[in-house]
Amino acid sequence: MCAYEIKDGVAIIPEGTTKIDNKAFWDCVELVSVIIPDGVTEIGEYAFYGCSNLVKITLPMGITTIGKRAFYKCAALADIVIPESVTMIGDSAFYGCTGLVAITIPANVTTVCSYCFYGCTALAGVHVPAAVTEIDEYAFCGCASLVDITIPEGVTAIASHAFCRCTSLAGITIPRGVKEIALEAFYGCTGLVDVIIPEGVEKIAENAFASCASLQTVTLPAGVNKIHKYAFKECHSLKTIYIPFKKTDYYKKRLSGALLVEQEPTNMEKTVKKPKADTAKKTTVARKAEPKFKIVEGCTAHIVDGKAVWSGARLDSVKLPKSFQGPLVIPENVTVVGRYVCKELTQLTEVILPTGIDTLFCNAFSGCWNLEKINLPEGLILIEPYCFEGCLSLKELHIPVSLRVGGGMFLGVPSTTKVTMAEGSKYYVENGAVYSKDNCFVRLLSDVEEFTVKDGTKSIGSYAFSKCRNLKKIILPASVDRIDSFAFDKSITTIVVSDETVRALLEKERKDNSHLCIYDIVTAE
Repeated sequence: MCAYEIKDGVAIIPEGTTKIDNKAFWDCVELVSVIIPDGVTEIGEYAFYGCSNLVKITLPMGITTIGKRAFYKCAALADIVIPESVTMIGDSAFYGCTGLVAITIPANVTTVCSYCFYGCTALAGVHVPAAVTEIDEYAFCGCASLVDITIPEGVTAIASHAFCRCTSLAGITIPRGVKEIALEAFYGCTGLVDVIIPEGVEKIAENAFASCASLQTVTLPAGVNKIHKYAFKECHSLKTIYIPFKKTDYYKKRLSGALLVEQEPTNMEKTVKKPKADTAKKTTVARKAEPKFKIVEGCTAHIVDGKAVWSGARLDSVKLPKSFQGPLVIPENVTVVGRYVCKELTQLTEVILPTGIDTLFCNAFSGCWNLEKINLPEGLILIEPYCFEGCLSLKELHIPVSLRVGGGMFLGVPSTTKVTMAEGSKYYVENGAVYSKDNCFVRLLSDVEEFTVKDGTKSIGSYAFSKCRNLKKIILPASVDRIDSFAFDKSITTIVVSDETVRALLEKERKDNSHLCIYDIVTAE
């Protein structure tokens, strides 16, 4: 329910308002336009979450904070001017804004937070200001239209998955201040042809440039001292890697499939030394390697590699023996379970989540083969893709009303898992698939070779048929008028239609995502 009056699609916000409250317009699909009055300094968390028909919003000068997930999945929002007064844009603020074409980040913002522009598939232009020193994980992941971006000189690390699946990214300038290119930072950037890693980079992590199908040449600096053997995995066009002088033996062990060409060192490269301050800083952090608190009996959270794995209400790592069966009881003050927290605890059978939990990040429980039971409390908002991948024994997922249901959350969930919806939910399960009550096909759950989407369905959601490995044929009704990105997968060979409008939608999707959409379009007899 919306916290403010909406008249003819326009929100009426009273004068004197200083903050747009958290969840103020949560899922207000009737909202089309908003003018925020002068005096407002903060857009609260989840303020416009799921306002899928919001087209226009005007933000006044004086706003300093845009809360996390403030415009989450505002799919119709094509343009927004962020005032220069803004200093903080929260996690996932514009996640899934598939209509957003361009954006300028204000000059005083220092961090592009995690998932900030995740899945903004139309975003072609971004101005990142010089003040930015951090680009967090998944910040621009899935921005398939992004052609070019300049990373400011002050950035010291490119976080995991920061630019993964930016398939149109043709060039990238990595500043000299960057020391690490993290896990899958540029994974699946199929438009990259040449990459020059600058001096200063010391580590290139696993899959950093994996599946960059067009990548032909890579130049590595003399200072890099750790490169994962899968850093350039499945870069099938990679022909030449220019490596540092006298390091051929080192790289032969880590890189294969491309010609390794030694570079003569420059005078500058010969004299570059690691600053002493860096070493001192790392030594100081390393001393803090003590347990922090108990999760369950015999289970402690630690500081690992100099980073706190427990931060406030976020659980980022636990230490458990592989033989641990559970139940694993997550503490009451935890609101977020991070990535890979319980990965491959193969004997774990039960997880008990606290009432205050709101997010389960990707792969949180992946590979827990014997996990049979997990509660999803009311108040849970987000489950990321592959959270339950490989949980082959999982009997049931009971989806609370609060959960924002999308096709991606079911990626990796076994087809044998029973999915049920809480009373009052906007979603329902029918014939082995999840539908919304506003006529969206959300996700196929059953393991079938052929599936017919029911008549009256108006839209096909993102990841609706993704990773349905045995699915070969889909029959779509004439009522479909929208198909979201990444709805299909390359296992699908035939889609049957009875309407030319639906055919045109499928042809566009096939063109936009040619690496996934290889289906034939057949007219129903």
